[in-house]
Amino acid sequence: MTSSEDVKSALEWAGLVMEIAQAIGTVMIGLAGFAWSAHEKSATEYNNRRQLMSEAASQIDMDFAMSMFKDRTFEQYSIGEGDFHQILSLRFKFPTVAWHRKCRSRLMVFLETIRPIAHIIGKPDGELAIEGQIDPILFKFRLSMLALGDFWSPQGGLKSMCNDEHREYIREIYGDQYEWHLLCTACSRIGFKGRFVGPWDNDNDDDDPFGKSHTSLEVKV
Repeated sequence: MTSSEDVKSALEWAGLVMEIAQAIGTVMIGLAGFAWSAHEKSATEYNNRRQLMSEAASQIDMDFAMSMFKDRTFEQYSIGEGDFHQILSLRFKFPTVAWHRKCRSRLMVFLETIRPIAHIIGKPDGELAIEGQIDPILFKFRLSMLALGDFWSPQGGLKSMCNDEHREYIREIYGDQYEWHLLCTACSRIGFKGRFVGPWDNDNDDDDPFGKSHTSLEVKV
């Protein structure tokens, strides 16, 4: 083989090597672009979930929860044991005292305001966007559940006028077993696991009752 043929062969090999290098480079650029695109998509989805959580949590009627369950007051009234008995009882469909009825209505509104966030962070499927149990965007939900929890099952030497009838009323007006389990699961994810269950309740925080029905309690007049 002549020197000109050697040069031609070397150039062909060099061209082939360049083509292979370019192909590998193209593939690497494509993979890097795909990885970056996936990262951007994941970050966007995460931020969207954070935004959704923030909007849901911002609607919670925290002031009512703190007032009723922590301070034991409603508007200008102090809530005593007899008042709780009238407000939080399935035996009284229509309390005779006007502010008792109003307080009960506000309680129903409050429970509805916590439902969206309970659905977002209580469902077992999907990825969460919670940054720890004291995530700042969940402060209204956390403080509301702390107030309700201190009333429902007081901790650390606290005392409460709450009894099983009161728990039964709140549990019943909130919703069926599926809804209640979502709320209990959401609470467990912010550090309140087991605070809202009891021996009178047919929901067990360690079970998974999704899809099961909950038999409503009879409302007495």
